[in-house]
Amino acid sequence: MGQAGKLMKDILGWWFRRPLKTLLARLASVDPKAYPSHVERILVVREGGFGDIILLFPILRALRASVGPDVTIDVLVREPVAGLLADNTLIDRLYSKGANLRRTVGTIRAMRQRRYQVVIDLVSSPSLSFALWILAAAPGAHRVGGDKAELRRMYHQHVDLPPRPSIHFMERLRRIASFAIGDAPVHDQIPWFNWPESVRRQAGSVWQSLVPTPQMPDHPPRQAVVLVNLSAGQPQRTWPVESYRRLLTLLIAKYSDRVYRWILTSVPEDRPKAASLAAALDRPEVVLLPPQSDFRVIIELTGRVDLVFTPDTSLLHAASAYGVPVVAFFVAEKVISWAPWKIPSAVVPAPEGLPVSAISVAQMEAAFDRIMPQLNAKPHSLRTQSTAAHTNP
Repeated sequence: MGQAGKLMKDILGWWFRRPLKTLLARLASVDPKAYPSHVERILVVREGGFGDIILLFPILRALRASVGPDVTIDVLVREPVAGLLADNTLIDRLYSKGANLRRTVGTIRAMRQRRYQVVIDLVSSPSLSFALWILAAAPGAHRVGGDKAELRRMYHQHVDLPPRPSIHFMERLRRIASFAIGDAPVHDQIPWFNWPESVRRQAGSVWQSLVPTPQMPDHPPRQAVVLVNLSAGQPQRTWPVESYRRLLTLLIAKYSDRVYRWILTSVPEDRPKAASLAAALDRPEVVLLPPQSDFRVIIELTGRVDLVFTPDTSLLHAASAYGVPVVAFFVAEKVISWAPWKIPSAVVPAPEGLPVSAISVAQMEAAFDRIMPQLNAKPHSLRTQSTAAHTNP
C-alpha cells in the first residue's frame, strides 16, 4: 500500500472509529469508584509489539509482589507476541488476541468463566478492539485504564497522563498500574525476565558457538562483545547497510584491543542484508547470529553481551532489562518515550522531522567513543553461565 493509500485508510479509520469509541464509552459508562479492597482475580491487558511486552515485565513483577502468590494474574496480549510470556511464573494464564473469529469466541468464553474482579488495561491508546474484548471477557470487573480520553467513561478509575512524548513509556505503564501496585518499584531488579531453563540453555549453546572461550594471550578474557542489530521495523528508523559497513570498519580498527566479537543480528526478512554486511567486512571478529525460532533466546543473548548497538526497537528494551549499555539512533520525537531505561547509553536523534538515515557515520562513531570509557567487559565466566542465579523470584 502506498503512502496515499495508507493516509486514506488512516483518515477513514479515524472518521469511523472515533464516533464508535464515543458511543461505546457511553453505553459502557460507569461511575468512578475506589479500587476494591479485596481482589482474587486480575486480568492485565497489553497491546503492542515485542518491545512493548518487554516493558511489561517489570509491571507484572511489581504487581505480583504487591498482590502476593494467591491472587490470580492473567494476561491478554496480541497473538504474535504471546510467546514472550509463555511459561512465565509471574502469571497464571496467558490469552492471545488473534484475528480468527472462532478462536476469539472460545477465548472470550474461557475468560468470562474466570470472573475477573479487576481489569488493568495497559493498552496505550484508545483501542476499540481491546475495549470490546474487555467488556465481553470481564463484564462485571472493576476497570482501570489510562491514555484514553475517548473511552475514559468506561473505566472506574482512569489516569490522566501527560502527552505521549513528554514521559517515558515505562512511567506511563507504572502510573496506570499504580492503583494496583501502589509505590512498588518497577525497575530496580535486573534482569526483568524469568525465562524457563530451556530458553537459558538454548541461549548458552548459541553463545558458545559465537563466542568460544578466549585463549590467552591472543584474546584476553575481559575483551568486550558487541551486539549489532540491523533491523528497525519501520523505514524511518532504519539506518543504511552501507553506513553500518563504514562505521564498523572504523570501529573494528579503533577498538581492536577492546572488542573480541561483533555479533550481527536482524529479523529474518533482513537476513540477506546482515549476511552481505558480514561478507563485506570479512573480519574474524564479525559473526552472524543464526536464525532463532524463539525470540526469547535472542533476548537472553542480549544479556550476555557488553554493548548493544541498535535502532529504536525491541532489543534496546531487552538491553535495558539486563542493564547492558546501549548505543542507539532514534527519530527525534521518540527519544523521550522510548529511550534506554536507566542504563548507560549514547542516543543519537535524527534531525527533527527526518529519518535516522540522516544520522551520519561520524555521529555514531562519536557515540561509541562516548560510551566505550564506561564499558567494563564481563569476565568470560560470567558471560557463559546461565542467568538462572539472577532470575526474578
